[in-house]
Amino acid sequence: MNIPKINIEYTKLNSETKEKYVHGVLKETLFLNQDGITLAQLLESLPFSRKVIEKHLEKLVAVNEVYLKEYGRTLVYFPNSRAIHPIAELEVKVNGKSFRSVFIDNMLGKFVYIQEYESGTYGKEVKGGLMIPIKSFNQFIEFLHEIEKRVEEIGDKD
Repeated sequence: MNIPKINIEYTKLNSETKEKYVHGVLKETLFLNQDGITLAQLLESLPFSRKVIEKHLEKLVAVNEVYLKEYGRTLVYFPNSRAIHPIAELEVKVNGKSFRSVFIDNMLGKFVYIQEYESGTYGKEVKGGLMIPIKSFNQFIEFLHEIEKRVEEIGDKD
């Protein structure tokens, strides 16, 4: 298993900085282990508590930076990191919020991954994300067009 170098002084950081540092280390550890990693392996290799690791894993899964696959009773975490068409990466700002899209290919299939992110000290911090299967992307676009029609109807009434 590959792990990044851990700054043993991290415990002296203020609360917010420590949270970001731990999150970054966990994320980097997952990306260094493309074949997947279990909670037990993370607990064995990193100096963080189970509660801290689980909290950050939940956040990474929630924003689709990491996905989870179950093998019997064992949960394995995988990074969503393999872009299949880097040229298709797009970024846009909307009302001060930053978004990016990328095509992803992982064990679950091929997806369009749309992230909301903020740039920070430790790189881009993902605030949320959607993964849309490429084979269903046109259906998703139709859904967005339906929302657009309803928004226009609401706008006409005001």
